[in-house]
Amino acid sequence: MASPPPKDSQTHIGENRAVAWSRNSEPVAYDPLVKEVLNHGSTSIITRIKPGAVLKSPRYSWWHSPTAESHDSVKHIKHSFGVEEQILGILGGHPRIIRFLGPSERPRGLLFVEANAGNLQTYLDQHRSGVINTILRLQWCSQAAEAIRYIHEKGVIHSDLRPENYLLHRNSDGVLNLFLSDFGGSTSGVVDGGHLPDSGFSNPRKPWVSTKATDIFSLGSVFYTIMTGH
Repeated sequence: MASPPPKDSQTHIGENRAVAWSRNSEPVAYDPLVKEVLNHGSTSIITRIKPGAVLKSPRYSWWHSPTAESHDSVKHIKHSFGVEEQILGILGGHPRIIRFLGPSERPRGLLFVEANAGNLQTYLDQHRSGVINTILRLQWCSQAAEAIRYIHEKGVIHSDLRPENYLLHRNSDGVLNLFLSDFGGSTSGVVDGGHLPDSGFSNPRKPWVSTKATDIFSLGSVFYTIMTGH
């Protein structure tokens, strides 16, 4: 367990990490001391720790705070990271799943091979002028479906399919390939991330539960976004 913060400072700096503390030792924003922040969301930060490798770390310092378990939001983040690590263990390696390098302790998080072209939605937003040819769009649809077929064969339901959770990587031949990522809300047997797709990627006429059909409907919406750009 980490030592309490110094009385004369609200910031405790340890090796490869910086944790901000409030006066009540509540868990607050967490930023590992790394050079490049590539992306961030409501629960995590993506940083490049070395060429070709990225760290997905929690936004909140739940493992440093003695009161973390009393906060629902922090417990949710902790649960999400635990679920993602378990799901990635179930899935193992596959050409359409972003490659997992293992957990990291300092700084705390999950290590992945970097997808050097970012996420699919951002790429589509940046190339709205029609420069993405139809053959490439159809390739991405095929690769997106291949990923879902594989995870369903392994007994995993992603539960949060959307273009932001597909990543693009340009290989040495210049070809952009698609990879599925972000399994913190996924389910597999007793492992339950407790997530459901965003509006537009879920069927409002179906029960609000996570099933393979949930992913299939979301996949259709992803296809539409790939082909139209929005």
